[in-house]
Amino acid sequence: MWLLTALLLWVPVGGQVDFIKAVIILQPPYFNMFREENVALRCEGPQFPGHSSVQWLLNGATIQISTPRHSITAASFSDSGEYTCQTGLSAPSDPVQLEIHAEARRTLLPKERKKTTKENYRSISLMNREAKILKILENRMQPVIKKVMHHDQFGFTPRFYAFTSLEGTCGF
Repeated sequence: MWLLTALLLWVPVGGQVDFIKAVIILQPPYFNMFREENVALRCEGPQFPGHSSVQWLLNGATIQISTPRHSITAASFSDSGEYTCQTGLSAPSDPVQLEIHAEARRTLLPKERKKTTKENYRSISLMNREAKILKILENRMQPVIKKVMHHDQFGFTPRFYAFTSLEGTCGF
């Protein structure tokens, strides 16, 4: 009898229960990531006691992750999209748009306070750490590679293709 009374007092007038929305937290806290970077999405919201399952959706389709933490290692373009989550006792979260970009993303920075003409802007490329390091190593190793490589070897050298090698050996 006490249980029935407690349940009746717990249900709000009108019979509708307002659920608390789940919240997605990104680690690192960036919505724009580069390919091959790692990102973790964490869904926080009220749960049933002893249960921690979460429903994750990417672009409205359920994904096969049921843990509160969704880790993406070596992100690719297919990981881009609108993520939402829902815990056992929560309403669906607000969507979080995650975008995965190629190695470099170009943007414009103003040179001066006047932003009226295109000449007052300069272009910069934003790259992730690993891409920057590999690009530096590639540039520093190019003179050494040209000395070490056989003259018929064309792989991984700028402006040369596999066809270049065939052209030289087969006389195309």
